[in-house]
Amino acid sequence: MITQLDALPSVRCPCGWARRAFAQQPGAVASVHVVDIEADARAHYHKRMTEIYVVLEGQGQIEADGQLYPVKPLTAVYIPPGCRHRAVGRLREVLRWFKPHWEHFDRLLVIKGPAWVQERGEARHYGLMRDLALRKVASYPLPGTSSESVVLQICPKERLLAGKTCKLRTIE
Repeated sequence: MITQLDALPSVRCPCGWARRAFAQQPGAVASVHVVDIEADARAHYHKRMTEIYVVLEGQGQIEADGQLYPVKPLTAVYIPPGCRHRAVGRLREVLRWFKPHWEHFDRLLVIKGPAWVQERGEARHYGLMRDLALRKVASYPLPGTSSESVVLQICPKERLLAGKTCKLRTIE
């Protein structure tokens, strides 16, 4: 079987929007997905189908059965049936996704792991933090480690109040 991936329709999936090759073929045991990962990617699994991901651009992580694995362009990921998985973007990727949409919402709350400081530096390096304010608003320990996860608040700098919180617009 041969398919042209860019000719397939995009469908909503737990990780964002996918173009799925071979998923509907009778007797198929695997599919190939071209996925535009979104910030709200949710862990999910498939009962009978193996998925194969190939990362084309960006960097991030794949969470598979609770473990995180780094991915970058041309990383291939084999996901067997029953494996709970989701894609996780680096802060740089999340900010790139939201960059054209800041006028539509007041702030973004992001949960990140221990590498958030390095990710913030990477986002600054790429100019994605230029007009944004980022503040750590909460943290909590990661069980079984000495590390912590954090809740980050990100908003345009002009909406930052008293150096800590973002001004929220009232909805009328």
